[in-house]
Amino acid sequence: MEEYAGKTAIVTGGGSGLGRELCIELARAGAKVYAADINLEGAEKTAGKIADLGGRAQAVKADVRDPDEVGKLVDGAVAEGPLDFMFNNAGIIMFGEFRDMSYDDWRHFMESDVMSVIYGTKCAYEVMIRQGHGHIVNTSSIFGAFPFALATGYTAVKHAVTGLSLALRPEAAGLGVKVSVAVAVGVRVGVGVKVLLGAGVNVGVRVAVGVAVGNGASSMNNGSGLTRKRILPLTTRSRSLAPPSTMTSAS
Repeated sequence: MEEYAGKTAIVTGGGSGLGRELCIELARAGAKVYAADINLEGAEKTAGKIADLGGRAQAVKADVRDPDEVGKLVDGAVAEGPLDFMFNNAGIIMFGEFRDMSYDDWRHFMESDVMSVIYGTKCAYEVMIRQGHGHIVNTSSIFGAFPFALATGYTAVKHAVTGLSLALRPEAAGLGVKVSVAVAVGVRVGVGVKVLLGAGVNVGVRVAVGVAVGNGASSMNNGSGLTRKRILPLTTRSRSLAPPSTMTSAS
């Protein structure tokens, strides 16, 4: 993918899972990558893998729930040159019944999965408008396209990410900035997972939830094929949304 050669990309949640694979594939394509994660050790491991492949990467510790830290992340990259791509990928997963979710759970969910994307989008957007170019890609989920039982919170936050991205796309286009949303399915995750199992959740659902979040399930993948075949082509073809049905077989 020659489009990435010599370009600069930030990937949040770059210390594990899909974020790590995004970083690796971008670096393979010739981009300089900023692997940002609240877990610096994970980000450094990603940067190390890229260095072993002969690519360029920098690990950055960043809590995407803090707009000041996101701003510093973007400013640090821009200090070295134009910011071409912003992948807002970091987040958490929480499953369980709505009645078992506290206000604190909701607050944590919104800060981690919605506000973090808003911060990353806004910080990168302002820079890209000044540059006259750039592409923002926000990671959503199949839960952001269809509602699922026992996932009220995750469905809500991912719908928010999808809605934000698709609504901003035409507005941004007039300013030279592209916006896309990637709908991920069946990826072994490295994010924080919380399962709320109340009295109404039986053992069968416990097992289903365990498989859904990718706890070693053989049907899951680490995101490398998904990244290479579906997410990166979003930026090269300037598509707004990668259809969920085409992403479930990524390998």
